[in-house]
Amino acid sequence: MDFDAVINKHLGAIKTRDLKSFTETITGDDSITLILPNGHYSKTRREFLTSIQTWFQEKDWRFSYQIESRVHTPELGLVVLRVAYDDMDSDQKPYHLDYFLTLVFKKSSSGWFLIHDQNTLINPKQP
Repeated sequence: MDFDAVINKHLGAIKTRDLKSFTETITGDDSITLILPNGHYSKTRREFLTSIQTWFQEKDWRFSYQIESRVHTPELGLVVLRVAYDDMDSDQKPYHLDYFLTLVFKKSSSGWFLIHDQNTLINPKQP
């Protein structure tokens, strides 16, 4: 699968909450970085998949995105997305986040696989 195809598969799996397809796009190595908008940091595949599985089980969030940039070399690929995210908090009150999602993929002999997922909040515009 080429770089663009794996990006499409990865993002499609997020939108449809397809854990199997999502898992097929991430590294099989134990080391993968996840940085959430709240600053939570994890660096193991197990922690990453636990976070994603829990998130995919929630049914009240919506995720849309626009690709801001995409670049790749023969060995590494990076895509930056501008994400609009809607969800419900623990009190069932709706909230909205805008953030940049940076995804880094590494090429191996069997394809492209995610090695880094970083979410960076976009500050709301000041009045």
